[in-house]
Formats: sequence, structure tokens, C-alpha cells
Amino acid sequence: MLALIGVGAFLGILLLSVLIGGFFVWLGAKLARVEKGTFGRSILAAIAATVASGLVSWIFSLFGDGTTWALIGGIVGFVVVLWVFKSMFDTSWGKAFLIWLFQLIAIFTFAGALLV
Repeated sequence: MLALIGVGAFLGILLLSVLIGGFFVWLGAKLARVEKGTFGRSILAAIAATVASGLVSWIFSLFGDGTTWALIGGIVGFVVVLWVFKSMFDTSWGKAFLIWLFQLIAIFTFAGALLV
């Protein structure tokens, strides 16, 4: 019974985090004036960007322990996230960067508001 409650709590938190992440991507897309910036597409973009950057981080973690590989992995992960936003919203690299930037600002603002 407790395991079932734990699975339900995990799925609920996962769903909530996907919705919050999608909301911030959607907000970034709206602020960047992306034409195809729908909420559903934003949720898919948030999921795809998370999975893609996680995969890139994992791949680069296999190369060694050094901070150089971690830095390279972070840079490649950033470019992959921009590519996901560019592809999912069928927009330019500049607007993909703006989506990422506005999303970042929104997340920090939200986190700061939670701390107050």
C-alpha cells in the first residue's frame, strides 16, 4: 500500500514539474513572440530539452572526471537545448535563445518569490 502511495506521489510531482516547466517555456515563447508558441508544444519542448540535455550530460560524463569535460558537456547541452527550442517552435536561433533566456529569468523570479 505504501509503495502505491509513493508511486502516486512520484507521478504527481513529475506531472506538476512538467506543467511548471512547460509554463515557463510557454512564457518564454510568448515573450519572444514565437508564432507556434502554444502551451502543448511548450510542454513537449520542455520534456524534449530536459531529456536531450540529460543525455548529453550523461554522455560527456563518460569521458572522464575532469572539469574540462563537464564544461564542454554543459556548452554542448546548452546548444542542444537551443536546437530543441528552434526545432519544436520552428523559429530562429535568436528566438530560441530568447525563449531560453526568458524561461531562465522566469524560473529565477519564481524561485525568488517562493523564498520570500
